This record gives sequence, C-alpha cells and structure tokens, in this order.
Amino acid sequence: MTYINLSGSKITNLSFLNEEDAKKQSLIEKGWSFSYVYHFSELKDIYLVLKTTDFKKPKQIFENLKKLNLKYERTPWEERRILEQINALKNFGLIDENGNVCNDEFQNSTIGKPIANEDLIVFKRIYFSYFRFKEMHTWFINPGSHDRVKEILELNSDGFEKPKILFPFFLNSRFTNAFLIELKDLAEIFLIQKGNEDLMRFWDVYVKWGQELGVLEKFSLNELDIELSKGNKSLSCVYFKNQYKGDFDLYTFIKQEYKSRYIKIPKLVFKIATKYRFSIEQIKKIIIEQSLSSPNISLQRTSEIFIRGKGRILFPQYKDSYISHLMIQY
Repeated sequence: MTYINLSGSKITNLSFLNEEDAKKQSLIEKGWSFSYVYHFSELKDIYLVLKTTDFKKPKQIFENLKKLNLKYERTPWEERRILEQINALKNFGLIDENGNVCNDEFQNSTIGKPIANEDLIVFKRIYFSYFRFKEMHTWFINPGSHDRVKEILELNSDGFEKPKILFPFFLNSRFTNAFLIELKDLAEIFLIQKGNEDLMRFWDVYVKWGQELGVLEKFSLNELDIELSKGNKSLSCVYFKNQYKGDFDLYTFIKQEYKSRYIKIPKLVFKIATKYRFSIEQIKKIIIEQSLSSPNISLQRTSEIFIRGKGRILFPQYKDSYISHLMIQY
C-alpha cells in the first residue's frame, strides 16, 4: 500500500467566478449559473416540449409529461426538476429568459427518443462553450491562477493540447473539493473553499458530461493501492483523452519502464494512461491484442473473485477470465 502524506502540503485556493463575475459571463446576465443536469435525454426532451408546444411554466410542462408518460432517467419528474432543466436551457443559450427557443436544435429527434450522435454534437458544443464548463477546463491548464476570468477568456482549443491530469478527492467534505496535479508526499493541494458547495457539486456534472461525450476519463486509484494519509480512499484520476493512432508498442514500453518480468496489470494500465492519456478501454484492448501477438509476453489469468469491486475497470478480460499480470521474456 502506498500512502501519500499531505499533512504538510501547501494549500492553494482554487479561484472561481463569483456571482458578479458569472452574470457578466452569462448571455442574459442571469444568476443561478450552476446547472445540475446530468442526463442529456432529459434536457433534450424538455427543450423539445418548449419547442413544439406553448407550455412555458414548470407546472404546465409537468402535466404534459404525465400525459405523455415520458420516462425519466433516475428521479421521477416533478416541477422542481423541470425548473432545473429550464434554468439549464437558459444558461446554455438554447432558450431565452421567457422560455422561447433561441436555436433550432435536435431537428431530427422527438420527445422520448434516445440520444443520437447528432444530438451529442449539440451537447459537446455546450460543453466547450458554456463558461461554467470552461471554468473547470482551465483547472486542467492552470489550477493555481488567481484570475479565473482571464483564464476563461484566453481558453481556446490550443489550450487542450497538453492539459494536466487532475487527481480529485474529498478533504473533510462530502463533495469533491480538493485536487492534486502530482502524486507525491507534500504535493500542493488545490482546494475549493468551504461554503462553495454549489461549485463542488457542479464538478460531478462536469465529469459526467465529459464522460458521456467521450472526452474525459475517470477512475478510482483504489485498485492501485494508493491512499491518502489517514485512510482517505477517495482519490481518483481524471484527464482529457487522446485518440489512439496505432503507434504504441507495448513490449518496447515495458522494456523501457520495467526491470521486472512480472508486471501487475492495473499499475501498467495506470502508467500508460498517465503518459499517453488513452482511454482505459483502449489501453486494455492494446494489452490483450499485443500480448497475444507477441512471443515475449504471456497473459496471467485470475478469477473474478479476486478482483475488487470498482477496481475491475483496470483489469482487461480475455475470454472468460480477467488478466491480472503479464509475464515478460526479455
């Protein structure tokens, strides 16, 4: 077990947009800029209701959804949840302050229809243009900046060429409120100050959208036997994914990075992920395919009962077994 001691770490408060800054960034200078909308399908459906009917108020929309028997993702429809969706649509510029549609989006979709690839184009545009999302994008570039507005205004596609990896965790909080950019003792902690729970909660929305859009990778570090001091097991890894172009050679990488002949898979996956930023699924696919085609690499299988819970994300599968180690012939 590796314990990272942060007891004497420097703590830097993450700068962020206050309500006054947020109103200046808003398209309609409104407050309530945090939108806790996790599911694309629900946001799309409420937009289409506003687009195709005269209903504008949450109560009217709620009654209409009951008539349509519209499915929900996890939480049953209620007026408060509909109001949250409407607020998000205003924030994202899809409707105006009166609930009127601003842009003709989701043209080939209907209410209740599953999200299609062309729908994801709309959500991806929002993800890279809405200022609250952009605010968190800048954490991957310059988390220590004291001028977050400046960072947002300067953000462009070039800024995502070499973003940092963030290691989020809970620090005396029930929400993610702390981040590392290095996994070492006394690493600097970037902290969302107490009292900003809205920002902490929005991080979960940010990550969920990034994963659904296929741009962010996130996984827990539990399976790597990495913990923070005092038993804090909340540490995870989040990064922007790079596209795999087929030019990675597993055996060459192992020879460069290891001296041992017995390689533990989760740590290998982590090492490749943090160096090349491929998706975890792509890395596991590379390991299986190149091991099977190499005379120098042998797959070592294990039973599922020895794989711990969520940690199985770091273990590739071959046929009916999980692969826990590689045996290398140098």
